[in-house]
Amino acid sequence: MKKIFILYVILGLMACHTSQKTAHNAAYTDKRIAESVQKACKYLKMRGAKFDFTLIPITQYLEKKYAISTGLPYDSLLMGNWQAEMHPLEGLISPKKYKYDAQTAKTFSAELPRLMYLSLYCKNCGLDSNYWAMMHRQSADSMGYGLPHAALSLKWLQEKKCEYADSIFEKVKKQQLFSLKNLVTRQNCATDLGIEAVSMLGYLGGKEAIQAEWIEKLLSLQDKNGAWKTDAYIYTPTQEITHNTNQQYDHTTVLALWVLLMYGREGEGGVNMVE
Repeated sequence: MKKIFILYVILGLMACHTSQKTAHNAAYTDKRIAESVQKACKYLKMRGAKFDFTLIPITQYLEKKYAISTGLPYDSLLMGNWQAEMHPLEGLISPKKYKYDAQTAKTFSAELPRLMYLSLYCKNCGLDSNYWAMMHRQSADSMGYGLPHAALSLKWLQEKKCEYADSIFEKVKKQQLFSLKNLVTRQNCATDLGIEAVSMLGYLGGKEAIQAEWIEKLLSLQDKNGAWKTDAYIYTPTQEITHNTNQQYDHTTVLALWVLLMYGREGEGGVNMVE
């Protein structure tokens, strides 16, 4: 038993170069998860400057919370990549650099990006009279990406410590957690959408609802190069729908990595994605 314990600690320390400061959080509950995390980090490092830069908020959050290093070249990824429609994400990554523009929220033709923008900049713009109606409509999209992105928006709202009625927030959160769990069950944690739903379930506070069989499925789907390659369609930064591309693999891989980390080990308390 002592040898097994030592092996777990070594694997935990090896996975993505855990920092000395948080080494006490490095032990994984399962050596397969430690090995899977290590493979995923190697894949992300290999992607380098070709990595989907819109995922940087998540990878930076994972690095802070779980003391890992993806080896991604953030400086080169951010240089020259931002377009007008990516400003909300730029503000998420570099809040001191990005200046909130009250007119930007009005320019989104789709409701979901507007909801995410208002959640991210609620301190600047407040919540308009239509905010919770938009949140309910997107949360009702239990067959697509509306639900997990609405959950992401709700969590941002909480992390930003914006003013809202606790009763409304808790009611929406409870419904989202229930719907996310059902979405994962339908997807069998075998698609990009299913894996995103698990990550949002945990991020929103439903970590205890993550089932061991979902993790087993996730581990079985990892490619030998460390990526997760699903057949789900997703949107790229240019808003074009693509199928089976490296950028798609980046999206699924980062989300899968997130799920394994939140399930397989303790993260640093008090770490938020947004400040």
